Amino acid sequence: MSNIDIDIDIDTYTGANTDENEEVKEIHLSRGQIFMMGDKPTRSTPEPKIKYAGKFLGKRDHILTLGVCVEKQQELEYKKNDVVDISYIELKSLYSFNAKILGITETLQDDDFEIYDMINELGSVYGYNKYKFDVIPMTEPEKHQRREFYRMPLGIEIYYKTVDAGKVEHITDGDLKFETEHGKEMKKIADSGMFEKEGYLKLTTMDMSAGGFKCKSEIKAEAEDFWECIFLIKEEALPAVVQVLSSNPDQYDPSLYDIRAAFYKISDTVRDRLLKFIFFQERQPRSEFVENNL
Repeated sequence: MSNIDIDIDIDTYTGANTDENEEVKEIHLSRGQIFMMGDKPTRSTPEPKIKYAGKFLGKRDHILTLGVCVEKQQELEYKKNDVVDISYIELKSLYSFNAKILGITETLQDDDFEIYDMINELGSVYGYNKYKFDVIPMTEPEKHQRREFYRMPLGIEIYYKTVDAGKVEHITDGDLKFETEHGKEMKKIADSGMFEKEGYLKLTTMDMSAGGFKCKSEIKAEAEDFWECIFLIKEEALPAVVQVLSSNPDQYDPSLYDIRAAFYKISDTVRDRLLKFIFFQERQPRSEFVENNL
């Protein structure tokens, strides 16, 4: 995910396709910023299902140009003058604003809308048609009323092993860096069972956030333990160090422990990669964010 540079101010747009007294908000996003698009919220659907994903392509005056991905077997549901909800992540929080569609065209090669870095998250086997939306923001971005680190029910496989606190302090950013090809190679090593031979244990998260995760384990952990972790996402393996916050017997099954862990050392690239993965999971019909208790 690209770094986000948001600058918001209020201005009145006097261009075409808006009512004479229609107030429009000005929003600045970084080129390549990933967003999600869904229906405008209503009283009956305050958090409607997100339908499309895409990237911010540019800005002219107050008009935002958005590259939008639509599965090839789906019809494009929006048209000119529809009002949609645009959501994005800034500083680990979810924001959204309403925008009016001024025009929709199919993208051209010169539009520079590449989605190769989104394919893992988009996940369609049918491929995507790409469109260019010109939109006018109609509301200021609203921060969703969740804590700084929101989380969602999400099962991610993790290889982990306990490490001494002294060793953790010597783990550098270079040890935790992520590069796509290296991540894919590490995933192949994980699939081969090599990590188990090196003393790693395996578990699956119950939920995940930008700040940490919850899981259940047959093995009791101690609060303040450090774990060296490898997160398996799609075809990639992501390294990080976490610290156990709590480990308590499960109230329904005393043979299991409920464990909460927070990221202690994690590279910006890996955190952004995890954030992007979590963000895209909101597209799944049965997935929804829940308040974080970390």
